[in-house]
Amino acid sequence: MKKIVLLCLILFLTFASDANAANWQYIMTTNGGELVFFDAETISINKAGYLDVWSKWVFPPKKGSNLSYYLSHEQYDSMPRSIRYMGIYAYDGDREMIDKTIGPTKWYEIIPDSCAEIFYNKVLSYYVNKMGREVKNL
Repeated sequence: MKKIVLLCLILFLTFASDANAANWQYIMTTNGGELVFFDAETISINKAGYLDVWSKWVFPPKKGSNLSYYLSHEQYDSMPRSIRYMGIYAYDGDREMIDKTIGPTKWYEIIPDSCAEIFYNKVLSYYVNKMGREVKNL
């Protein structure tokens, strides 16, 4: 009986940990070689009406730097088109957090033809397709 309970517990923990796993969707590669992704599992429109999403920026190896990637929690507004950061978390190659900045920051204008605009347009398009309907004011 104890073995069955233990087996059930192990199976539950295995599947429960995958239930909230990130689903990183590729967006672009920047001119600096960074790979940019967003998490399709956490994208949403929050109560204030902002597009809320997590991004992951993976950096190419750089001599003298142990930065591997960072995760960024971002919010986007459409009027005017702007972004603010709720938190930025930097990690090394061993997945250890090496720095963090907790927000929210002030709102920054999304500059035309910038990485932020490409990211915003692709994430919004994904969300609209996922929900199967238009999103007001975004």
